[in-house]
Amino acid sequence: MIVESDPDITKNLPTQLGEISIQYLNNFELAEKYKALLKSERERGIPFIKIFPLYDKDDKLFFAYNNYWFSYSEKGGFFSSKAISFHHSLEGGCRAEIIFEPAEKKFVIGKVELWGV
Repeated sequence: MIVESDPDITKNLPTQLGEISIQYLNNFELAEKYKALLKSERERGIPFIKIFPLYDKDDKLFFAYNNYWFSYSEKGGFFSSKAISFHHSLEGGCRAEIIFEPAEKKFVIGKVELWGV
């Protein structure tokens, strides 16, 4: 699983969740991964997730992320400087409501909204 690197949000997040390995990559690292794909694999790009900061409202915490596909292109370079373009194609996302249950003394997921483009 690939997650967009964000120093304020992802710096202390785990790189392993059970059997799932997580990589936190910036646009340049995603571009290197994209360049390594076979030409036939580049059509859709590389799937990645962008995590948004938690926020609170009405005594609830909200967590959200979006799913994207990454692609990359370069133009110019011989007589002019290279123009590098990073492309993020939005596919969908999730918004989860997290509630604190005082009787159980723990947070529980209250509601999950999935959406797609």
